Order: sequence, then structure tokens, then C-alpha cells
Amino acid sequence: MREKSRELAFRLGVDESLASAFLTGDVLPDYEALLTLCALTQKSPGYFFDAGAEAMPQGTRVVPAIGPGEDLAICLPEGMVDGRASEDDAELGYFRARRDMGFGVRAGDCILAVLVPMEPASMQKDRIYLIGCETGFDLRRCVVQTPVRAAFTSFDGKSAQTIKPNVAAVGQERPSFRAEGLGDEVHAFAEVFGLLRGAQNLPLEPNALDFES
Repeated sequence: MREKSRELAFRLGVDESLASAFLTGDVLPDYEALLTLCALTQKSPGYFFDAGAEAMPQGTRVVPAIGPGEDLAICLPEGMVDGRASEDDAELGYFRARRDMGFGVRAGDCILAVLVPMEPASMQKDRIYLIGCETGFDLRRCVVQTPVRAAFTSFDGKSAQTIKPNVAAVGQERPSFRAEGLGDEVHAFAEVFGLLRGAQNLPLEPNALDFES
């Protein structure tokens, strides 16, 4: 590295400390300097622009926000999303709860979810789903699942929705959703697979969690 930084400093006519910062990714060079840097190191320009990604631990997944928000880079436990998401992370997402949503989700928690088709055959009974509707986001539990019908209820059981194949695409009208005050159009539908608890929601009492079972 020392020899490369010296050579780069000589070629660019800059101080060796700046050349070293170029090589480590701490400082980005201008376009001409970048081309010289790539020729010297035999690296593509993307290697230096994505220097931070190179340092991420193996298995790190980039999880975009469902709705507004920045991306999360997290290492998920092995097998946590097996059978739910492809390797390119395209279907992964998270939603930060703005209010208590039931099913143990409180305001400030981040819900980890996988975007799935709104087809009854792709859903599973007793799984929790995040539904983005005209009136906002809600959580629903699948209580009935057949190839031709899936039914969902809210945490308190007071709201219920039905999805059928003929009205299963995102963006189509759903009379059962409208009847429950959610609106006609669904813009997001995802299966929940994990939860990141907000710091303000962590239990403070020593007996709040039972580790003996």
C-alpha cells in the first residue's frame, strides 16, 4: 500500500497522505484522478464509490423502506428469510411503525417484511401481513387460506378482509377493504418475518422477559 500511495502521489502531483486517502476510500478523487487510480490499482470506479459496501460483513442485506425512509443494512440470522425472499433482496422491506399496531408492534418499532403477491395461494394461515392502504398501514393475521380465498383479521378481531384471485392485484378495488374503512386501493402488501424493537420499547423490569423456558 505504501508503494502504491507513493506512486499515485507522484502521478497525481499530490501529497502522499492524500493519495493514501484515495486508496482507502476516505476521500474521493476528481474524475481524472479516479481514472489514474483505477489504472494503478486495476480496480473499476465502482470499487472506490462502494468502498463502504466492501467492508460490510458477509451476509449483510440491504433493506429498503416500505414508504418514506432510508435503507437499512443489517445481517439477518441464517435461515430467517429462507423461502420468503430471493437472494437479490428485491422483495425485502421494512416499515417503521408510527403508532401501536397490535400483534406486539409499538410505535418506533421497525417491521421486517417480504413483499408478496396478493394471491391467496401465496399466503399462509397464521402469518402476519403488512397492508398499505389509502388510509395508511395496518397489520392483519391470515385466518383462512385456500387456493381461492384468503381472509384476514386485525389484532382485536374487529376488522376482517377477504382476498380472492379475481381482485388480487395491487391497485385493484376490494369491496371488503372499503367496507372496513381502508379504502379501495392497496399499494403495499408484505409478509412480516421479523421485528426490530425500538429502544424506547425495550422492557425495563428484570422480570419482563422469561429466559428460563
